[in-house]
Amino acid sequence: MPSVLAGFDDTSSSTIVSDDAQIWKFHPKDRLAVKNNPLCGITLRAWVGLLMNRGGQVEWLRYWPRLLLITVLALLNSLLGLVERVLFEKAIRDTELHGSPVFVLGHPRTGTTLLHGLLALDKDNFATCSTFCSGFPSSFLWFEGIGKILFGNVMDETRPMDNVKLTFDLPQEDELATNLLVLAEGDNGGYSPYMPLFFMKQEAEFRPYYSFSEASESPMVALALKKWTTAFLYLLKKLTLRATRLRRDHRTSATSGGGSSAASLPPRLARPTPPRLVLKSPVHTARVRLLLQLFPKAQFIYMHRHPYEVFASAAHMADTTSFNSAPPMFIFVDIVELISDAKTWNCCCSFLLYVCGVRFVAARYWYTYLNTPSDAEVTEFILKQYEVLWSEYESARTLLAPNQLIEVSFNDLCRDPKSVMKDIYTRFGWSGWSSSESKNSEGGPVTTTTTGSAGGSMEAKVEREVEQGIGTCNSGNGKGGGQSSGCGDGKTFMKNVHKPLPAGMRAVIEAAGATLLTDLAIRRA
Repeated sequence: MPSVLAGFDDTSSSTIVSDDAQIWKFHPKDRLAVKNNPLCGITLRAWVGLLMNRGGQVEWLRYWPRLLLITVLALLNSLLGLVERVLFEKAIRDTELHGSPVFVLGHPRTGTTLLHGLLALDKDNFATCSTFCSGFPSSFLWFEGIGKILFGNVMDETRPMDNVKLTFDLPQEDELATNLLVLAEGDNGGYSPYMPLFFMKQEAEFRPYYSFSEASESPMVALALKKWTTAFLYLLKKLTLRATRLRRDHRTSATSGGGSSAASLPPRLARPTPPRLVLKSPVHTARVRLLLQLFPKAQFIYMHRHPYEVFASAAHMADTTSFNSAPPMFIFVDIVELISDAKTWNCCCSFLLYVCGVRFVAARYWYTYLNTPSDAEVTEFILKQYEVLWSEYESARTLLAPNQLIEVSFNDLCRDPKSVMKDIYTRFGWSGWSSSESKNSEGGPVTTTTTGSAGGSMEAKVEREVEQGIGTCNSGNGKGGGQSSGCGDGKTFMKNVHKPLPAGMRAVIEAAGATLLTDLAIRRA
């Protein structure tokens, strides 16, 4: 059967060549770049605490521009966060969480973003952590509307490594926000596996924070687990409160002026239960046990892909630059284009942020480092992350009941996304796939249909996304380091161009865990 979708970054066996190289060659770049850094959402207390703990590991002279910008933004974020605490702290604390969130699991580059984006189309059943929420975790409850206007012209249109489209409303990884909230507690050097994005040379120090399984033996890990759990649940309450407010606004607009009643609203908007979150962060793959302790009724979808392709894609992501690698203040053409596209009243704000280099996009390693790792250190990070995520998941998956876990192949999702999504909805007993359903997303009966849902049923939404070309730009302009394979034709994603995977590197991957290839590539791929 011919492929319907080529995948975010399609690779094939023909790209694997015989070579004895065992270390992937990365290319240091963007030393002066200040954009695309998740720390741009950090508060001043968190920033000072991080530098007090890890200042000796920072290459101050090499990365002074991004250090300076983060400091300035930390002041702004602190002020924004203070306003939110005054306005919403009590409401956040009083917010109840849905008892059965959905977690999308899988190693980075296995299609988790694609699946997360498709599930996020179902606004009747689910709420997500948006890109804006992950970027401004301390203030999004009140600042989101204003921020989208102020920063509307400073977001890259696509991710640099695969040309997947970006907007502030698209779902994003919640661990990015949780990491910043953990740092906001002050006096810690970070308790997240995402910290190597900034301190790759110290990557091994953050390995205990994948699963926190050593908490019973290590007081440090136990403290980290407590801080992470507090920050994680706090973020989920904020996301739930945000979704509840959006649902309330939708209900108000639906019942005013049009003669509609609550009975005609989509089921998730008509009933008072807390919105159900669907969350995606690859590091959650190692946390099934922990997540089950927090949410015994949680459901999980695990994405898998051949390890060779995963490594090639992960290495490409680690080394990918964006389409404007020069300092933004020197790109006159882009500045003129920005000004001409900006709305008159927010043009100045967007322009100033742009020349300062503030751009919002998925983080890539060379834009985020605060010290410079060797090729061996980055390679080890990719391999060790794969090993940890897989081994922790494999040992915990037996704890899940049949109605709590579905495993999905990357190739199947790319080849036939509609059938895969339908199967997920059917097996989990979720409502909303077709125009009329007999079960809701928790498996219980409902008395309404989804014909009143915005955009129709999920079946119609997925079909529309496939026809429009899921998550891609609308032209093959070469942005994002890829080659167009029909972007915008409704049938393909933008393909990345990957370097060949040397035979020596294949041996290294196998040595990292022989069962990885046996179990994942053969039994499930």
